Amino acid sequence: MPYIRNGNDAALLQLQYLAESIGLNRGYLDERDDEESLSLGIDEQDITSPDPGTLSSCLIRPIPTKGVVKAAIKRPDIEWHPSYETCQARVAALEATAQNRPSSVPEGFPDQISSPRVWTGSDFADREKHLVHLSNDDIEEIGVPLDFFKNLDGDHGPDAVTTKNFPLPNLRKRLKEVANNIHLGTGFNVIRGLSTVEFSPLVNILIYLGITSYIAEIRGVQDYDGRMISSGRPPPYANRAQDLQRDRSHRPDIIHVLADDMWTHDEWHCKPLLFNFPTHGPSFCYSHQPLTGAPFSAHHPGVPAMTEAQAEAIDAFQFIAAKHQLAITLEAGDIEIFNNMALFHARNAFEDNNLDEDDARDMRHMAHMWLRSADAELAWQTPGPLELNAAKIYGDGGARKMARWDVHRPPPINRVLIKHFDWS
Repeated sequence: MPYIRNGNDAALLQLQYLAESIGLNRGYLDERDDEESLSLGIDEQDITSPDPGTLSSCLIRPIPTKGVVKAAIKRPDIEWHPSYETCQARVAALEATAQNRPSSVPEGFPDQISSPRVWTGSDFADREKHLVHLSNDDIEEIGVPLDFFKNLDGDHGPDAVTTKNFPLPNLRKRLKEVANNIHLGTGFNVIRGLSTVEFSPLVNILIYLGITSYIAEIRGVQDYDGRMISSGRPPPYANRAQDLQRDRSHRPDIIHVLADDMWTHDEWHCKPLLFNFPTHGPSFCYSHQPLTGAPFSAHHPGVPAMTEAQAEAIDAFQFIAAKHQLAITLEAGDIEIFNNMALFHARNAFEDNNLDEDDARDMRHMAHMWLRSADAELAWQTPGPLELNAAKIYGDGGARKMARWDVHRPPPINRVLIKHFDWS
């Protein structure tokens, strides 16, 4: 994906996005195996002295593949930021016409979930409960393998970091405990004590990867452009089991709706939002954006509309999750790790103290990655409908071969125009 350098660049990229919004497919989003389609991005060395014609030549002209949408599809009144009043009105309207709603959970689903991941925000009144503090000895130990890795023969990038070349003999026991809690316990931890100001962005990423390789060592790609890192904001959490527990006792019919495979996502494929994991029981795996659209990524107008019952179900869980959420304030250097299968997570806005974009060193940069454990006893089994995407994200082929690491700055502004993998 080319970086935006001026108004013309931004205009060309927005025109491509507009083409998609009226039913034209952006050609560079197509999955292709040919080398040309996999090398549309501009190399890092080209960014400082671009060829004026480079960006234009990289942009692929839209091609009509689905036809122009002639009439707007009527959809439920549901948005990225849901309205509680609208949700309540929908509940009342559906209640008035409801007939033969299921009175029990779907077959194979448990009546109750008993697990450490069944919690509410008030359970963490002790704000130290989820923190893993690194001592001075721990930080000294981290410095030893860091120097070892940096002095290895050959050209070793972030992808090369493993437990073998980043040994932490004393800290590994505590990191194993974190791994167990992430997969089998409450589902999240924050590792605190590192200082980011002492190191370059690349070295900070190496430290991050060295530590997390003891927790979940398989790293996933986040989009078809091969990016391994995205930027984010501090999320409030809400556990998914608590939401399911409460909803099951009041409206088991909603559980049926969420577990149904007729949810159409923005890529015109259908899959459930709620899965019954063999060992861990029911939990969710979906992103709100492909279902409703978002201010930063408009919903494609040609995607079939969800039903009113589906809108009721997804809004119900949105508000229940907010009721049980736990908001976490991060500090510079924190490593925040959470189980995307066990937790809902959202992000709040933040402002940088330094608004000088020319000095990115002092601007806040939160690196976000997808990780998966290679330990079969820890890793949650991937549900069948998600296996294809999981293979693309964590496998060795396709975009994963490109492995672009944005360690010196956040990804480009218009990264939303790149096709993202739908995993969370």
